[in-house]
Amino acid sequence: MSKKVKVTGLAALLVLMVSTTASAQLGVRKGLKFGYSSASLTGDNLDDISPLKTMSGGVCLEFNLVVFSFEGDVLYSTRGADFGENGSMEISYISIPLMLKKKFLPVLVHPYIMGGLEFNYLVSGKDDGIDIKDTLNSQDMCLTVGAGVEFSFLGKGLFGELRYSYGVNNIYKDSAAPEVKHRVGHVMVGILL
Repeated sequence: MSKKVKVTGLAALLVLMVSTTASAQLGVRKGLKFGYSSASLTGDNLDDISPLKTMSGGVCLEFNLVVFSFEGDVLYSTRGADFGENGSMEISYISIPLMLKKKFLPVLVHPYIMGGLEFNYLVSGKDDGIDIKDTLNSQDMCLTVGAGVEFSFLGKGLFGELRYSYGVNNIYKDSAAPEVKHRVGHVMVGILL
């Protein structure tokens, strides 16, 4: 079992333990989010590519701690790039971002900044319609930063946020394959209950 799977499993277990034992004390909120993603690839032998524009969405869980909030999401996300006349590469993942969030202003409007790690688990991969899943790493990790604003009322919140995910490992399994990494910008909206 790889180190990333173990770390993600431990993080998920920690989230479940904290949510069941401290939900009233910490102010645990659940929600839904969806949005637009502009994904691209960087690396060797990549010329004349354009961002791949896709939708992403899923569920989120926020733990309001004393100074920071902790947020964990489970999202369906498609990444890759558009090669124009040569087609596109579309790689779909179940993404699990684990983020620390700092909110400002303790009133109805809360701007915030956030940062953390995103663990991605491969669902499918196609290059111009041809299945390439077997050539791709089954896991990907990104460093993710973002900012947003939440509008709160009676314990519920509507929010909008911008995120940028910077891939840190090669998307290909084969060490002889070119070094290619994800770069993804997200614009997301959602609700926390």
